[in-house]
Amino acid sequence: MEIEKEYTLEYIKTLKIQLIPHPPSSPDLNPIEQIWNVMKKKFKIRVFEEQITKKADAIKALHEIWDSISDEIVSNTIDQINVNLREVSANNGEIFIEF
Repeated sequence: MEIEKEYTLEYIKTLKIQLIPHPPSSPDLNPIEQIWNVMKKKFKIRVFEEQITKKADAIKALHEIWDSISDEIVSNTIDQINVNLREVSANNGEIFIEF
């Protein structure tokens, strides 16, 4: 595993990509994690409202939810990630907590 990490870091350097230090587990910096959260919330509502109990119905609902994710939701998610990245960068990669 360490060899793959080193290879990846070297490759990133050749592409001249600047890495921003961040906490090792940071779903707030990963857009797909935010989209999964949106999907989970919508799915829970569907399961409750429609009393989904069959696997086929659950899969169908998930496909419909995925297809319903609008460009606006994706855009807003990316905008929020950019805000979070700036905050992490300003804190030298340290975790920040908003109150």
